[in-house]
Amino acid sequence: MFPWLYETHTTAATVIFLLAFYSVLITILTTVGLAVLRSAKDLRAHRLTEVRWLSEFEELSEEDRICRHVFAGSRVSGSCQTGFECTSCGLHAKLQAHPQLRLSSPNQRILGMRYPGDRFYHRGHAWLRYESDGSVLVGLDEMGRRILNGADVTLPQPGAFVTVNGAVCCAREGASQARILCPVTGRVMRVGRAGDEWHLWITPGPDVDVGPLLSGAEVGPWILYEVRRLWIVLRAVRGVLPVNPRSGNPVPPLAPSDLDAVWSAIFLEP
Repeated sequence: MFPWLYETHTTAATVIFLLAFYSVLITILTTVGLAVLRSAKDLRAHRLTEVRWLSEFEELSEEDRICRHVFAGSRVSGSCQTGFECTSCGLHAKLQAHPQLRLSSPNQRILGMRYPGDRFYHRGHAWLRYESDGSVLVGLDEMGRRILNGADVTLPQPGAFVTVNGAVCCAREGASQARILCPVTGRVMRVGRAGDEWHLWITPGPDVDVGPLLSGAEVGPWILYEVRRLWIVLRAVRGVLPVNPRSGNPVPPLAPSDLDAVWSAIFLEP
């Protein structure tokens, strides 16, 4: 049947079989090759994002890099030196148990903003929630949505590869723009929008790490701190404290001239 074997006879059936055999073989090799190329491309993108993040992290102010344990009350002051990679910080290992143990926190309302207790929060205000099918749901917290305030948000398409601390989406308003940083590495399965809210369903990579993300008792003090930073930035931009037209509103109306400074500070874009 095979022409390279002794006493093999070439017939129409043999030709058809060989064509089918080689077609299947080529398809398999092509599929494997494309998968290898895509994996290499994803790995390269992940490494480039990691290098960019660590470089930009060094440019953040001490106020932007405050240690998470200040929010938890186990430190009085201090800033992070490890790119919020808490698992590589010796102090974190001494002060905090594994973050999976912090999932059982109740829903919180912080200055009128809703923060569900089943989510992990990135310091750039994106959040992550585990789904029952093994995927993760990613969105933007309420403070982040209020600060964007209707800005045009460009989301990745299904099939796109996103990396932790890289852009999960981009916001634009006039000449101002900002990236929203992703809390996880993986591939986008589905995209959803509802008003000013958006969600991404992502298949995470095998080494997903929620260690750097905030949850539980850390979230309330963190948001209070972020609101304080917002008002400090607005005072620096405007020269005076903004007048809050609605009592209890932690995010005052933002003028176009406010956006570059506010988005840079709150979304960790130095």
